[in-house]
Amino acid sequence: MIAGSARATTMREGAYRIAAPNSRPRNIMVVALEAGAARLLAHLAEGVWHRVSFRSSVWLQDIPNPQSGTLDKWWDVVAGHAEDLVSEIAASDLVIMVTTAGDPTTGASVIGEACVEHAVKTSGIVIRGSMASPDVLSQSLMELRPWTQTLSVIGESDMIVDMIHALGA
Repeated sequence: MIAGSARATTMREGAYRIAAPNSRPRNIMVVALEAGAARLLAHLAEGVWHRVSFRSSVWLQDIPNPQSGTLDKWWDVVAGHAEDLVSEIAASDLVIMVTTAGDPTTGASVIGEACVEHAVKTSGIVIRGSMASPDVLSQSLMELRPWTQTLSVIGESDMIVDMIHALGA
């Protein structure tokens, strides 16, 4: 009896193969959800990437408080960033959210909802690091899980390049 993998490589079975690329290239947006991930992605963005953009949601932490009488400034900041972010999400095929375990996942819900609205696939990467306890890691995963279709934990930040490539970059 011929094994399945041997049978799949026969000339007869090869006639059923599609002689075209697997899929069209993806437009991927990689978003840092906190300051540590933002610094890491800023460094990665300096490299050569095709159809990959790097963004940060850290600006959400610096929004002026509308209670302090700066409602116009608050609205300008929020509306401008949100409009840019949503238009970039709509043009993407995949959004990858990146955070470090234990740090706040600022913007994950906003990004996740925009992805749902525009039918954009989402993925999450949590960088565990050596200092994160299982409880801290679990909390980060719980915060990101509702907004991602796939979720990965990596031990070191230098593995992120491989993860982005594995997701289609």
